[in-house]
Amino acid sequence: MSATSICSSFILGAPPGELNEVINDIKTLTSDDEPDLITKLRPAIEKYNEDQLVSVKLPGTSQHVIISAHNRVAQGRYVDTHSRKAFHFDHLTGTATLRGTVRVNVHYYEDGNVALTTTKTIADTAVGGGEAEAEAEAVVAKIAAIEKQYQEQVNRTFVSMNEQGFKALRRQLPVTRQKVDWDKIRAYNLSDTLKGARED
Repeated sequence: MSATSICSSFILGAPPGELNEVINDIKTLTSDDEPDLITKLRPAIEKYNEDQLVSVKLPGTSQHVIISAHNRVAQGRYVDTHSRKAFHFDHLTGTATLRGTVRVNVHYYEDGNVALTTTKTIADTAVGGGEAEAEAEAVVAKIAAIEKQYQEQVNRTFVSMNEQGFKALRRQLPVTRQKVDWDKIRAYNLSDTLKGARED
């Protein structure tokens, strides 16, 4: 038997709530032989956490979320049906990470019919390991900072689009490739108007 399979059986047989002690013992016994053994034990740790129905408290929620095979949506990702959030749970560190998407859909009528639809995915933000209230405040502050940064980015895009993008779309000269002499056109209109007035 390999060291990975032996240690996996130790993890799966760990008493409830004593997984960290078993992992620490495995690290002590095998650290010199195989330094990346703990990483190889991730599937066993994940199965243990799901079998033991380990709970984790997400920021901004008052209840714990159970980690189980029934609320797993992807490898390492779980869903909290109460708060309707999907989160990633790192079975090795015991921390959860939240990931988000900013979606903007604006339709503006005042000076013209303008629509903006944009989406930005925000990278994983680690949460866990601290007091629930402090974590919640940290997550709210992080979300506010990300929203502010995204709003500033959208504003910069508007400015550059106005200064560069729309100018590039405009035709510099008419089809005749000559600048329009507006004074001459006004003079033609004025003379046609005067001519029409004399004939009446």
